[in-house]
Amino acid sequence: SFAGRHISYAQPILEAMSPEGFRVEIVYPPISAAPAFTIRKYFMSPITLVDMIKMGTASPELVAYLWLMLDYGRNIVIVGPTGAGKTTLLNALLYLIRPTAKIITIEDTREINIVHEHWQALVTRPSFDPSMRAVTAFDLLQVAMRSRPDYVIVGEIRGEEAYVLFQAFASGHSGATTIHADTVEDAVRRLLSRPMSVPPVLLSLAHIFVRILRVRRGGNVVRRIVEVYENLGGESPQLRLVFKWDPQSDAISRVAPSALLEAVSKSFFVELQELEEDLKAREEAISLMHKHGLSSPVAVARVASAYYLNREEALKRLREGKLP
Repeated sequence: SFAGRHISYAQPILEAMSPEGFRVEIVYPPISAAPAFTIRKYFMSPITLVDMIKMGTASPELVAYLWLMLDYGRNIVIVGPTGAGKTTLLNALLYLIRPTAKIITIEDTREINIVHEHWQALVTRPSFDPSMRAVTAFDLLQVAMRSRPDYVIVGEIRGEEAYVLFQAFASGHSGATTIHADTVEDAVRRLLSRPMSVPPVLLSLAHIFVRILRVRRGGNVVRRIVEVYENLGGESPQLRLVFKWDPQSDAISRVAPSALLEAVSKSFFVELQELEEDLKAREEAISLMHKHGLSSPVAVARVASAYYLNREEALKRLREGKLP
């Protein structure tokens, strides 16, 4: 047995978490020639978006953009293959959510780890015992919607829970998720097809698609956010590329103005110029955190909270190299 669960000839697959919080998968004959296991280790301290800037995965401009969009309730879908860093990026984004917001996360295996007072983590429960009912992501999403969260976060969508998540988006909840796909176009096709079966009219509620990959740089394998698309909606998805990674310069930069910024301005009755100033201020805050090495999860959460409370005071402290 492992983590309170058993593996045997009758139940030859086991997925669980180790006491240290590492993801473990074990397979057993007859589905493999011999017993085998995989352990996916994570950093003991979660990687933050400031860490990702240091690694070259993201840029201050891109982080500020995602921060602003998440703050204004735009829904984000992170796309990439296995091991690209989708969940790591998702986890890092959650540190920027307002401290007063209620967050519910739903996962098959507990990976998300954030510092937030109003965070409720839900985990699915498979069942191999006829007397014990399995609890699926579909079930947990229905529970989450009744809890009136501000943000619904699903670690990864694979099946019918995708439809329920987009129903949650349609009912006014904001959120983010990840999906396994090599390209954004492949992700859209998966969302529209069975078993996800998200109607095109609901797919327009996936406002932003972020594509992250593992790429080779100088003999090393590194992670890079390579594309960010805005979904302009309509009966079929209209994707607009707004950020793109350049392999030559190893930098991601804006390649088109944001249409979502104008949409946010109209939806929230905020002047477009005010939003643009806010975006620049967030970019400065992120850049200053990077400059002064303020990259720990606690530091990022603290700066985000201070920014919401008093932007100018937070920036003043950061310019001095101090935490607000």
